[in-house]
Amino acid sequence: MISVSTQLSEQLTFVRATGQLRKSSEVMKCVSSLVKVPTLLRSLKGMSKEMYKAGLIDEMVGDHLDGMLDDADTEELAEEEVNRILDELSVAVTMPSAPVRRAQVVQKEAVDEEEEEDAEREELARRLAAIKT
Repeated sequence: MISVSTQLSEQLTFVRATGQLRKSSEVMKCVSSLVKVPTLLRSLKGMSKEMYKAGLIDEMVGDHLDGMLDDADTEELAEEEVNRILDELSVAVTMPSAPVRRAQVVQKEAVDEEEEEDAEREELARRLAAIKT
């Protein structure tokens, strides 16, 4: 009797497992019908190509920018500007006569601006005279 009971419980367990496998296969069929594998593969290949292109473009832009930044003239101009600003700051911090020095710098800048404005006015006057004739 015990062996019959064991056999029946084994068959019941087997039937339950079979039912679960059937449900699992139905779910997999539904998922498979929703996800078209060939379409997914094409999309992934396309995305891979675009990412590769983006990487190449990013690398080309980076190389171009590096080339532009390596320009000696740009570097010299930037260095001169940094030195000028540092000189102004160091004068303002270390010297008690910094306001006088700063006033001289401001005055020189004002004179330079006036000279530029005068040159622009002269250029405009020349253009006006050329148009009138």
